Amino acid sequence: MHAWRSCHNAPSAPCRRLPCPSIPRPTCTTRDRLVRCSAANHSLYEVLGINQTASEREIKSAYRKKALKLHPDVNKAADAQKQFMEAKMAFETLSNSQKRAEYDRRLRMEDLLRDLDKEFSEWDKERKARRAARASGSSTSAVPKGLFDELGELGE
Repeated sequence: MHAWRSCHNAPSAPCRRLPCPSIPRPTCTTRDRLVRCSAANHSLYEVLGINQTASEREIKSAYRKKALKLHPDVNKAADAQKQFMEAKMAFETLSNSQKRAEYDRRLRMEDLLRDLDKEFSEWDKERKARRAARASGSSTSAVPKGLFDELGELGE
C-alpha cells in the first residue's frame, strides 16, 4: 500500500504519498485513517467487537469496555496507545450517523470490488486454460469448446 502508515498515530503529521518535496504535503485526515484501518483487514465494527446492525447504545457500551481495557494509563502493552486510538476512531465514526453511513457505503463498495475481483480471477483462469488447451491441440480437455467448434466437428 502507501507509506502513510507512519502517520497513523499523529493526526497532524504529513502523509508521505507525494513524491515531489516542493509540493505541500497534506496532513492525515480521519478519512485517511479509516482507509488504513480498513486496509489492515479489520473493520471498525470488528475493532469494537460489535455487529454491523449495532445500535448507538451498543456502540457506546462496546467503546467504554474497550477504552477501559486499552487506555494507555491502564494498559502498559507496547501497542496499547495504537489500539486505544483505533477504538476511539471507530467510536467517533460509528457514533456519528453521517460518518457511519459513509463508512457503511465504503464497506459495501469494498465487498463488491472484492467479489468482482474474485469472479474476474476465476474467469481469467478458465480463459487461460481454454487457450492452453487450444494451443496444445488437445481435443479431450476438461474445458468445453465453444458452440461453433462443437457443431463444426459434427459437420453442421
